[in-house]
Amino acid sequence: GKTTYLAATCHSVANSRDTRFSVCDYSGNREYLQRIEGAWLDAKVLPRTPIGQAAKVTLKLEERATGKQFEVSMPDQSGEDFLTCFAVRRWSEGIQRSVRGMGGLLLFVNPENLVCPTRLVDVVALAEAAGQQPKVADAVMGQAQGLAWNAKNAPTSVILVDLLRSMSEQRSSRALPLRVAVIVSAWDTIQDV
Repeated sequence: GKTTYLAATCHSVANSRDTRFSVCDYSGNREYLQRIEGAWLDAKVLPRTPIGQAAKVTLKLEERATGKQFEVSMPDQSGEDFLTCFAVRRWSEGIQRSVRGMGGLLLFVNPENLVCPTRLVDVVALAEAAGQQPKVADAVMGQAQGLAWNAKNAPTSVILVDLLRSMSEQRSSRALPLRVAVIVSAWDTIQDV
């Protein structure tokens, strides 16, 4: 989703006169950008970004109507890198550097990979249906099922809220609100195009 979006955005802004913005310059890994853009134009499935290997592209854009220029930095970071940040409660230096200077972010969510929360009332109802009388504290801690905590099993909503809160706190421009755009990324679920 993220890599496809990056390829499509860079191509569209750089090659269309119908967009609100034009590209003045760009920096970063040009070879990477050309490779993913070419694959996207050929309708090929783009590879997943390897864990720990973000590719960063910075576009210098100009608003056509006003001539105002600004930069948009788009690191193509593996989603698993963010799960690691959540699990170990530490940020890699690359992610931390990106977070410090950001004014907003695009949050990609794949509806096929959501982990829904288990409601406490449902756990208690299942235990009672099995003839058990669970203690609420045990159910909350996952001990009722005998499960150890694993970040991958945490509800998606918990992970996202925690990451957004952490990002908001680490930004250098905390006086301004963190702007977030949510993108439901589901291209890989489409069967017929």
